[in-house]
Amino acid sequence: MAEIQSDRHIRIVNEYPVGIKLRDDKKYEIVFTKHEKIIANHAAWSSSPGDLLQVLGLDKCVKNYEKCSFILAFVRVPTDFIKLDFTVLTIVDPGIMSYRITNQSRCSAFDSGHSRIVMEINSDYLAENAGMKPMRDLKSLVIQELILLGIIEDGSCVYVDKVIELNNVLLLPNANSLASHTDEMTVIHEVVPSMYLLGASSGFFSSSFNNQILQGLKICEDWIGC
Repeated sequence: MAEIQSDRHIRIVNEYPVGIKLRDDKKYEIVFTKHEKIIANHAAWSSSPGDLLQVLGLDKCVKNYEKCSFILAFVRVPTDFIKLDFTVLTIVDPGIMSYRITNQSRCSAFDSGHSRIVMEINSDYLAENAGMKPMRDLKSLVIQELILLGIIEDGSCVYVDKVIELNNVLLLPNANSLASHTDEMTVIHEVVPSMYLLGASSGFFSSSFNNQILQGLKICEDWIGC
């Protein structure tokens, strides 16, 4: 961050744009509420296609997607108690409420004596199949599933630091959502065909922040000398 902030080639505007248009001279005009507008030869967009359509003034083209809710449980476990060496587990067992578990300490190769684990749980599936409200007895569920998956043996070592419930934010990868995405992308390609699309706009069901970083570096490489 310090390098980005001190780089003379980079200007950070901490404000969401209220308008973008492709001018007749093929340059992009980006308008903000408080900050002065920016005129650019190139532009890239990393949020969702629907967000871009709204900023382009094409609200009527924004489609409705089917989404579900999920829970993030941030857990700490003494590393000595971890029995399974893993980075990311994707779980498809219908008897397990978690669908993904990430050992952030293992992924980052940084261990302070505790492994920091993030468990992702579908709120609707939890309420339907576990017969419980999403936030009730969550710690006992976390411990139970970590033991069932062979990650730990003793639940007394588990610390649940924080739980976040996010409502209606996770896109369902079904036919209706795919059709909505296709419709939105068709309009975007017609209105701003030269806009670089990355992140959530780079493809259907694309949301990885790691991918955004790589895509951003590739865009920078393409723009060198332009």
